[in-house]
Amino acid sequence: MRNKKIAARIQLALARNQPEKKASAAANPNESPFRQLENIRHIIDRRLDGERNWTLKEIARRENIGYSTVYRALKGKPGFLRYNDAIRVTDTLYRSWLTALASGLSFDEFYNVSKAS
Repeated sequence: MRNKKIAARIQLALARNQPEKKASAAANPNESPFRQLENIRHIIDRRLDGERNWTLKEIARRENIGYSTVYRALKGKPGFLRYNDAIRVTDTLYRSWLTALASGLSFDEFYNVSKAS
């Protein structure tokens, strides 16, 4: 029953925040720095356009799951930002985490698949 409620909330969140399809931001060490910049350009543009940063407490409250669950899932990924005493997550990372949950993959599996493509 609880999993159905979580899945329904995830579907609602995905419907509210339809992510735009962009090129993968996977960096290849053999690529030139200019090519790497092209790969992450959309992330930079979104940040400059005012992409929202979420606190882990906001995400945990919004999705009705524990703070430590959110922390373990998102820790160490690009978009996980530490400011003084606060930890924030970019909207892009939050959306990709929700997409992974909706697709039934663990976020690590989803992150590795999206990095490879």
